[in-house]
Amino acid sequence: MTAGGEQLMVSAAVHSASGEVVAATVATVPASGGPVADQHDTAVLP
Repeated sequence: MTAGGEQLMVSAAVHSASGEVVAATVATVPASGGPVADQHDTAVLP
């Protein structure tokens, strides 16, 4: 949870053959649980 009351969501993509994390995204969801999230950071390994 952020200082503003939003839920902080972190997701990862895992390469199925190696089991390694190859990408991650951070987003926030409004405290009201609205239908729209704000995407903040995304990283993808080459």
